[in-house]
Amino acid sequence: MFLWAILQGLVIRASSDTLLIRVEDVEVAFRKKDWLSASLIRPIVSSKMGSYPFSTKYGPWYRALVDTYFVWADTAGEIRGQWEGIRKTWRIELRVRNGVLWWRWLSDSLDGVAVRLRWLRHRGEESYGLGVQSVPGALDGRRYRLWTEEQGIGRGKQPLSFLINLVVRGAAGTLTTSYAPMGTFITRYRRGAALFHQGVAFWESRSRFYQWEFWLLNPQAVEGAFWGGRDWGELLHRQSQLVGPMPLLPAWCKGAWVGLQGGWGRVLPILTQLKRAGVPLATLWIQDWCGRRATRFGSQLWWRWIPDTSAYPDIRRRIDSLRREGIRTLGYVNPFLATEGPLFDTARTRAYLVSRSKEQIYFISTPGFPAVMVDLTHPEAYAWLRGLVRRLREEYGFSGWMADYGEWLPWDAWVAAGQGSEWHNRYAVLWARLNREAAEEDEIVFFTRCGHTFTPRYTRLHWLGDQLVSWDARDGLQSTFYGMLHSGLSGLPLMHSDIGGYTTIKVGPLRYLRSRQLLLRWAESCVIQPVFRTHEGLRPQDNHQVYTDSVTVAAFAYLAQLHVKLWAYLQSCAQGYGLTDTLLPYAWAPIWRPLWMHASKTPKVKHPSFFIGPDLLFYPVTRPRQRWIRAYLPPGTWYALTADTLLAGGQFVKVPAPLGKPCLFLRKDSSPYQTLRAPR
Repeated sequence: MFLWAILQGLVIRASSDTLLIRVEDVEVAFRKKDWLSASLIRPIVSSKMGSYPFSTKYGPWYRALVDTYFVWADTAGEIRGQWEGIRKTWRIELRVRNGVLWWRWLSDSLDGVAVRLRWLRHRGEESYGLGVQSVPGALDGRRYRLWTEEQGIGRGKQPLSFLINLVVRGAAGTLTTSYAPMGTFITRYRRGAALFHQGVAFWESRSRFYQWEFWLLNPQAVEGAFWGGRDWGELLHRQSQLVGPMPLLPAWCKGAWVGLQGGWGRVLPILTQLKRAGVPLATLWIQDWCGRRATRFGSQLWWRWIPDTSAYPDIRRRIDSLRREGIRTLGYVNPFLATEGPLFDTARTRAYLVSRSKEQIYFISTPGFPAVMVDLTHPEAYAWLRGLVRRLREEYGFSGWMADYGEWLPWDAWVAAGQGSEWHNRYAVLWARLNREAAEEDEIVFFTRCGHTFTPRYTRLHWLGDQLVSWDARDGLQSTFYGMLHSGLSGLPLMHSDIGGYTTIKVGPLRYLRSRQLLLRWAESCVIQPVFRTHEGLRPQDNHQVYTDSVTVAAFAYLAQLHVKLWAYLQSCAQGYGLTDTLLPYAWAPIWRPLWMHASKTPKVKHPSFFIGPDLLFYPVTRPRQRWIRAYLPPGTWYALTADTLLAGGQFVKVPAPLGKPCLFLRKDSSPYQTLRAPR
């Protein structure tokens, strides 16, 4: 026997073994025997240097029994039931708003449990998203922890990961650890789903079902959503409205963002060298504006958030002078404090710091020195740190900054609002919000690496974090391609990576040092990212830099000029260009897109390949000494940048891949074609 309830687009249908909910463009089906279940848990979680090894003991799983359905006007409904074997009730409230099906789960005094919600997956349905996930291809077949943390060094690359874990357990990470996981994903069947729980949660996809698992360490309600779309633009627009959207970048971001350090006496001559070579300079990024300190690991930034007047004297005057030349200056800040100086004394006296208990400050071990974290859940501490960050623009003249870290709140810490285990993910979002409020105006641009589901609502720009200076797909160059793809498909479109990577290793036989070839190949992929930013890396003296020699400088200048020419097109892609025929106010969409989004019928392509908007196709070089690329071109006529020729689509082609020139294919008569096609 079937029970039907139809409410202005909301349909609930139940049979003896199936529960189906439909609204407009999406249909969600559940198997009643295993769609909702709960288990008592005993989590065992440690935390060290931003890594969080999880070990959890589950009890028996209790099935949810459906008792009744209630429906009423205004596109709303409710499902109620109880847990089999225990006398606890639960309910799920449903409502429809702007084509999105919202659900809210509640249960009677249920805490210390894990709850699983499963729904049916269509045959062949592939999933993409979940934030910054550097996973090749679709997400399916793995279990993902939605917990912001250090992504790790090596991420399974051996023997590096084994050795890293010997030093700090869990520090190597895995293929699924992430600085910025998000509870949103979409599928190739134009379906989307979101989980808005900011505690511990997991997602997995198996052959027949999708599953959210969320932990309730204290009784609370949990919300989520399902949605669809008549086209990709509508689907992605609905997602962006749930988690964002991000505002456009100001025009001054167009050009090379050059990361340098060492004081005015070093950075200004390098800027002059690059400028004379024709590099279109947009910004100078000086992460060591606050000074450096000697530690057993070498020279590291001093987290005291005042200018280093010995290395950067007259900082405001110099920054203003550079701005008159058309070059903005960026700084650096994070939510830690060094344990020396007046800022630490003030924060300690006022009880503004994360603690182990009500009386004891939580001193956190970092590579080289101890530090403390400001409690962002404490209203006065939040306002105090926001004022310190605001000084970067008001007092020193910076046009933006790297807002680093935010993922290190320990599991066993205490903050004003509660336990670290409950506020860990929310701390990352609070850090982005604090910086947005400190920036105040859209002309100020900060960029973050940590985040969670609602980070796009606050951040101006995101970066992929610290990659190994290598070619591989686990933690090197290739991993950035997939991080760009999945983050954009999650509602985080303004994403970029450090040109050349960051993590440099020179210990005994282990050598991960940046070569000219890796640096320029990395820069080729950054040409088609929202910003074009360099980083000298963890060991600048051991890495090849964009200013190392004249050959590199010339190649870097060409790539920076190419980025400038494509910048307006990239901005339009982030607003949904090419994905919808409807007039949406902000159809936010990824810049990097899978081939199937614009060419549904393509043969299987093993080489990494991406649409950059609808009119530009990118085939990156993925290994050293590679000089040719075999690429599939969708139907149409394409201009091959590296071959300087027009090619017919619907076939595989072989084109040269010279160092310092990205392998781009431009759809004939498109705006990128008009911009980049070499004159005849």
